[in-house]
Amino acid sequence: MKKGQVLLAAGLLIIVTAIFFFESFSDPPVNWNDSFYKSDNIPRGSMVFHEALQAWAGEERFVEVNIPVFEFMRDSTIKGTYFLFNRSLTWNATTTHQLMDWVAEGNTLFMAASELDEFLLDTLGLIIERRLEYDIAASSLYLDLINPHLNPQIPIQYDREEPLVAFTEMKSIWSPQVLGRGAKVSSDQLPDWSEADINFVSVEMGEGRIFLHTFPAIFTNYFLLKDDNFAYMRGVLAYLPDDNPLYVDSYYKVGKSFYSSPLYVLLGTRSLKMAYYILLAMVVLWVLFVGKRRQAAIPVILPPKNQSLAFVDTLASMYLAKGDHKALATHQINYLFEYLRRTHHIGTEHRDSEWRRRLSEKYGETLNATEEAVDFIEELLKSKTVTPKELIRLNQLVTNYTQRHDSTT
Repeated sequence: MKKGQVLLAAGLLIIVTAIFFFESFSDPPVNWNDSFYKSDNIPRGSMVFHEALQAWAGEERFVEVNIPVFEFMRDSTIKGTYFLFNRSLTWNATTTHQLMDWVAEGNTLFMAASELDEFLLDTLGLIIERRLEYDIAASSLYLDLINPHLNPQIPIQYDREEPLVAFTEMKSIWSPQVLGRGAKVSSDQLPDWSEADINFVSVEMGEGRIFLHTFPAIFTNYFLLKDDNFAYMRGVLAYLPDDNPLYVDSYYKVGKSFYSSPLYVLLGTRSLKMAYYILLAMVVLWVLFVGKRRQAAIPVILPPKNQSLAFVDTLASMYLAKGDHKALATHQINYLFEYLRRTHHIGTEHRDSEWRRRLSEKYGETLNATEEAVDFIEELLKSKTVTPKELIRLNQLVTNYTQRHDSTT
């Protein structure tokens, strides 16, 4: 590695280490994301409310629900109060019908959400809308309960920028009852409740009742731990029956109730997250300076060799070593005859005078020379032994015939 690369790698490592050091000792940022989950202690979580609700209802009445509404409604023996709150609570028409039928049998449904089920609202003749958007000049939201015995002594203020969702129309045969109001005004003013918007109503249905609240943030940690806001939550719960089971939903929540990925746990812990980032930085440095691609040696692949001559040489050496010149001569003669048949289409079974004449014409030599060569071959075929000199002469003769060009070409 070059000196410049070493210095660059060291500089990057120092920078990453410094970032990790300062991040480790700095205050973590506040997480203001919506959660509403029972175990979350972030400002928009509901750990405080969950513990308070358990204490208020008691162990015998408190029942936690971790299944969707349509599964919960399958059990026809369930009687009591169904308590749900989240940023949004919406279902299909079939599920809403099941809920309404269940309420009509003498049960209670409490729903707190800024986005309520449209089919339910339409059935009840209610319309909700955001009355005020985020506004710097109107940064405080005040809440109030109609019943003076339940309303806290001091105004309930929520100082986070939050839209006010209100019931703007209540044209219903069910005669909705107004239970609470909300107003958004400047932080240095008090609200005029005569002009406030409705955000908490109840509707009697059959033998039961439905409660609808459009500000679920009243059940968050931040709201309950500020000033006397806990009293407002107690006033809302006071409308619920206190003599039947309380089924509290933990299924419909923005916050995760389980971790779908190991990275969720890893990145959720500050120290583990920084260690993870340092590991990634070290991997990048390794790739840049150590893991560069190096040219590998390319093997030389030689083409297959023609081993025919070597094979023939091996066989010849074997026959010579055995001293069997007769067998070697026979193989050479057979090779010559095969060459004549395959190359010149000259049969070799009857080697008479006509055959010899054709062979001499084919090679352009005198008839006497051809007859002398053929007679020599015939003598070798009839002889029981072959001398080395005769074998050498035969080899020259075979080579002459197999390597000489055809005179007709």
